[in-house]
Amino acid sequence: MAERRINNLRASFQRERARFYLVGSFFSSLLAKSLGFDGVQVSIGKGTDSLQLADSALQKAYLDESKRVGLPVESLCLEVLHRNFLKSDPLGARWVADSVGIARQ
Repeated sequence: MAERRINNLRASFQRERARFYLVGSFFSSLLAKSLGFDGVQVSIGKGTDSLQLADSALQKAYLDESKRVGLPVESLCLEVLHRNFLKSDPLGARWVADSVGIARQ
């Protein structure tokens, strides 16, 4: 059942792909690659004291996997802002500031 859904999704995506220049995915890198996506989105983390992707070893692991699979990291998701809102929570501004440095690396 799941395989049929994936095959249907793959076929649908391939039909529609010509409409897009670059399509990213939040799926696992292998699933995204098999579906024909151009890249993946990586979460920076849901930190309490720091964001997980601030760890240089974890960044390297993501980049190594990206190269191994041949699927670039096209964007980053700062999902902690679903908890610490930028508009009303002082931590939101901190996470945004921290994420800029992470994204540069």
